[in-house]
Amino acid sequence: MSSPLVNGPLVHESRPGPGQWARSWFDLVRIYNVPIPLCGMLAGAYAAPVEPTLRFLVVIFAAIVGSASTQSFNDYEDRASDATHAPFRPIPSGKLKSSSVLFGGHLLAVILAVVSLALEPMAVLPVFGAFALTRKYSALKKHTVLHHLMMPGALALTPLYGSLIVHGQVLPLAWISAAGIFLGDINMNVVGSFKDLWETSEQERVLPVVIGPKPAIAVALVCGVAGMAVQAGSVVIGWAHAGALIPLVPACALTIWSRLRLYEEPSAKVGYSALQAGRIAECLSFPALIAGVVRVDHALAIILCLMLLALYTQTIIPENILPDKASALLDDGQTNVQSVKS
Repeated sequence: MSSPLVNGPLVHESRPGPGQWARSWFDLVRIYNVPIPLCGMLAGAYAAPVEPTLRFLVVIFAAIVGSASTQSFNDYEDRASDATHAPFRPIPSGKLKSSSVLFGGHLLAVILAVVSLALEPMAVLPVFGAFALTRKYSALKKHTVLHHLMMPGALALTPLYGSLIVHGQVLPLAWISAAGIFLGDINMNVVGSFKDLWETSEQERVLPVVIGPKPAIAVALVCGVAGMAVQAGSVVIGWAHAGALIPLVPACALTIWSRLRLYEEPSAKVGYSALQAGRIAECLSFPALIAGVVRVDHALAIILCLMLLALYTQTIIPENILPDKASALLDDGQTNVQSVKS
């Protein structure tokens, strides 16, 4: 059986077996994205010295469930464009029904809200905030470049959530982490849009299309470096010790190197590589302030585990499969801008 999508090709929805169904949901969650919100939540959880408790398991649970809910909404809203960009994804490949994915996203959000409300009533506010920012995130990509602020805004709530769950309040360093994560993920959000900008792909109102590839990369780089500078500022004012600089330095170097490489060759393939490098940089920078609060060796062990998890998962599960034609993007972006405006 097939069902038409608005402005998109037919998507065949079949009835998979239990094993295929479970694997399809695993693929939909995009497990390589889970370390990113987990980094933010742990930054909030360790915003002050604390001994690990069972509430840290709730933080891990929240990162997984929250990421799964967000990806469900993304895949549902992107089901038409994924038929072109990523036909192997669960909805366009027919492994999952779009209605089931949308229902699952809402169900997971409700579960996370109920668990958070039971443990710490104020913690439900970041959950509602993240839901509001991510529910229509993918749909708004077709209409406004302001969508580049929505996912970073949702991720900026993760250290606030972690601080509330573990400490019962939002500590000052959690706010610093939130500001750094917001700026840092604007960088990732802009760079991540390059992987879909090959010649015959469906294009949206993303920054490389609207202002041109190279100006967009410059904006991304400035935001990324600024986010790490905000976090380093907590060392300068004495809120964290110098250990926080240990993960920030390689994160900054990796960000600059990958963005300059993309600036030299603004293409979908190099953009995909820059996205993967950026995910590693985020796993270094987002939880960096942990190393400014607890023992450095303990903090670096946590950060290393997060980084290795991101590195491993993004190598075994493809985020995108680019065709051979995805090799170059017009330097001035004018043709792309006209196609979107028309």
